[in-house]
Amino acid sequence: MVAEKDSHLKKKQDKMDKNRNLSPHFTLDEMQRSTTADLHHVTNVAPPEAVDCLRQLCLEVLEPLRQHLQSPVIINSGYRCPRLNTLVKGARNSQHMLGQAADIRTESARQAIEMMHFIMDNCRFDQLILEHNAQGKRWVHVSYNAGKNRQQVLVIRA
Repeated sequence: MVAEKDSHLKKKQDKMDKNRNLSPHFTLDEMQRSTTADLHHVTNVAPPEAVDCLRQLCLEVLEPLRQHLQSPVIINSGYRCPRLNTLVKGARNSQHMLGQAADIRTESARQAIEMMHFIMDNCRFDQLILEHNAQGKRWVHVSYNAGKNRQQVLVIRA
């Protein structure tokens, strides 16, 4: 009976931790969520030091961006464990694996440029990259590295 109660409490605590807020509008769950991880049965859970980095990214960049846009900011990719990073063909030294980076979904080139201009003009950041794939889908990659932000802006061209 005690073991069942302990197990139930552990599951409840795990669920609360997974959904805990990193900032007013961003949760740990959304910063770890990955369709690729689900498809390949990869457990993508950020270690405590990466959670701290994700919180800083949310507070310093993503939250101000959301407040500026006055609408939700959708994260395509936040934290990636090494296995997930390999599956998505991420850079070997990807800041996603440290919890320092997020890829933000954009609906149009105009929206992507608006996001980038806001971040450049109002936030400290390490890298800000406008990226796209062969299908023309665009996203904004942004990273935050406390104390070591380069303010580097790049545009990836196919």
